[in-house]
This record gives sequence, C-alpha cells and structure tokens, in this order.
Amino acid sequence: MKKILSALLTAIFLLPALCFAQNTGMASNADVIKLMEVTQTKEITSKIMDQTKIMLQQELSSNPEALAMMNEIFNEYNIDQLLQLLIPVYEKHLSKEEINGAINFFDSSSGRKLTSAMPMITQEVMQTVYSWYGSSDTNETQSAETNAVPKLSPKEDRIHKILTLNGVVDNITKLEENMNKAKVQNPKAHYPAKFNKTNLIKMYIDVFGKHLDDKTVNDTLTYYSSPLGRQYISKQVSIQAESSAITTDYTNNLLKTFTTKMENMQNTDTQPEITK
Repeated sequence: MKKILSALLTAIFLLPALCFAQNTGMASNADVIKLMEVTQTKEITSKIMDQTKIMLQQELSSNPEALAMMNEIFNEYNIDQLLQLLIPVYEKHLSKEEINGAINFFDSSSGRKLTSAMPMITQEVMQTVYSWYGSSDTNETQSAETNAVPKLSPKEDRIHKILTLNGVVDNITKLEENMNKAKVQNPKAHYPAKFNKTNLIKMYIDVFGKHLDDKTVNDTLTYYSSPLGRQYISKQVSIQAESSAITTDYTNNLLKTFTTKMENMQNTDTQPEITK
C-alpha cells in the first residue's frame, strides 16, 4: 500500500512538463509563482490527485483498513505546502528569461487552451493505461503490425513532434526498455499486450488530438521549437528529478506520521484498564 501510494503521488510530478544556455538573470520567487499561476499548477495537481484517489478507492474497495489509510493520507496532503518546497528547484534551474518566455506562451490564448486541456488529457491517459493493465491478454508475442510505425496525419505528425520535444517519447522508450528487462527477470508476470512503445505513443497522439485544436497544436510546437522553449524543456529533466525526490520525501513523511498515529492508537486500545 505504501509503495503504491508513494509511487502514484510522486508520478504527479513526473508527468511531462506540458503545463510548466545562457542565463540573462536569476529567476525570483515571484517569477516562479507567476509561472505556476499561468500554468495552473495547483489546480491541475489537485485534479490529478482527485483522479488518483478515485482509482485507488476502486482498487482498495475490498480492503477497508487500507482504504481508510489512503483517505487519511490524501486528507493530510497539502498541495500549497508542497509547491512552496518546489519553488527553489525552479529558481535554481531556470533563468528569468526562460521563465518569462514560458509565461508569455502559457498566458496566451493557445497556452491557456493547452493548460485547460491538460487535466482531461492526463485523466484519459491514466484511465487508458489503467484499463490496459486490467486486460487479460499478455505481451509475450507481438505482430509486425503492432511494432509498425503508424501513418500520421499532418496534425498527428505535429503532435508527435511536440511529444518528442517535451520528452514524452523518450520517457516511453525508457519505460518499454524497463518493461522488457522485467519480462526477462520474471517471464510469468502479467504484461498487457497493448503496453508497448507504439501503442503508448499513438494513444498520446490520439488523446492530444482529441482535446487540442489545430492552432493550439501549431502554437505549442512553435514555442517548444524556439530557443527559449528548447532551453525550458531541456531543464525539465533536472527539475523533475529534484521535484520527484522532494515529493517522495514529503509523501514518506506523511506515511510515517500516519503510521505512527495508527500504532499509538492501537497501543492505547490494547493497554489494560487500571482498576481503582
């Protein structure tokens, strides 16, 4: 239970930096806060947390004790407090110019549309992957058709370029490599047949294409392809790694606090009554 919850909560800050060289000035606390505002970081994180909670509630519905523990931890999760811990990470890696470039894009009409669509995109991606894991088929054999690169429309091709620039394709490639290593180590484990690089990339493209219009896709690709956009994205690897470590520590501290609370309650219940 602890490992599942910690991994899911940490994954929130490992999502692609879609809603977030040389330095020409140090970024300030106010710069980062403004960036978080225009990218709706708090709102999107909160929605992803709610989606994760619903999925966990379904998974743990037959285990009342684990379900109660999960609900308690989510109730104690303070997003404002966590984001304050992450601000220094952004200040460390991003220049004022890079943050201003990101603010200019995400505060534009297309940037706001992208930001508004991200919770729906994230939810659909999570639900699709979750449904794949619930399937009964396995990934022991794959046809040539499965591994073939699908033909993309012009809009799909632009979305694929966005996913390549922001690191999603690279992350999916690494995920498939890790899955293949795991299959060698444990051949009897269940691996969904759909869970491979080609299907994952196509699924991302389909979901993005469903929620984003042509202008939003074009403007996003223009920003991500620009020097400032590339610099901003290139630094997300370091930002995400440090953010993940901070988020993991924060989550583990909540788990420890709650576990201690539960142990104290159990000890109190088992103490013998003192007779007068």
